[in-house]
Amino acid sequence: MIHVVPLVGPSRGLFAGASTLLLGSVPGAPAAPATAVLQAAYRLTPAEARLAQALSSGISLAEAASRFAITAATARSQLKAIFAKTGATRQSDLVRLVAGLAR
Repeated sequence: MIHVVPLVGPSRGLFAGASTLLLGSVPGAPAAPATAVLQAAYRLTPAEARLAQALSSGISLAEAASRFAITAATARSQLKAIFAKTGATRQSDLVRLVAGLAR
């Protein structure tokens, strides 16, 4: 399968100003992409990529904060940064975006 992923914000600079990224996928791939993929595609920090990956796997923000031993306020701050870098405005949008990269 081929997926078209829009590039927004700073991630466009990573790909020479491109507006989209074409990704190939294999059916049956894992539900969330590796954190390295998220970091490269959207210039997320390792902590932001880890949080995005966790949220896309279905756990709540509170569960993720507990799992990564960070405060809820830190998790919310990281989520806001993820939204700014990916162009997502809601957590459900982010989950769809991340799931699209996993395929």
